[in-house]
Amino acid sequence: MRCLSLESASEMSLVGQSSEIDVKAMTGLSRMMALLDTVDESFIQCWNNQCGRTTHFDKTDALLIHRRLHSTSFSTTDQLFPGMTESQEIDIRVLGHWLMNRLWNMCLSHGLLSASNEEPLFCYQYGLTLAQEILQICKRFSNYSIDVHGIGIVS
Repeated sequence: MRCLSLESASEMSLVGQSSEIDVKAMTGLSRMMALLDTVDESFIQCWNNQCGRTTHFDKTDALLIHRRLHSTSFSTTDQLFPGMTESQEIDIRVLGHWLMNRLWNMCLSHGLLSASNEEPLFCYQYGLTLAQEILQICKRFSNYSIDVHGIGIVS
């Protein structure tokens, strides 16, 4: 256990700065964790082509994950989380769209898609919609913030 003591004014200002940075870092980390929490073991098993007797992936599962992902990371117009850095915001947006792409691909591989459906997730066109959304997001941010996701996303 660390004991607290009185510090000089200059040390206090450094503590204030580092805790502001820590708060931003923790906010970004908690948002990333919330995104990853949207998927469970059965999703990962199906993702790895290990669906079987113990795991079943259907439209109900897909819709649940879809709604969780949307509530956690999707907004193409406004800043997602005020006070976060550009790098944190692009990390969350790219991860969210990547997970949504994985979900859509699982729906495709499980035969859940059709040419027309009330729910966009279950339409073939939705893959193109996701690509268009990530393109719009990338246009809003600097290449520097996007570079960490690979040269392919920038070019």
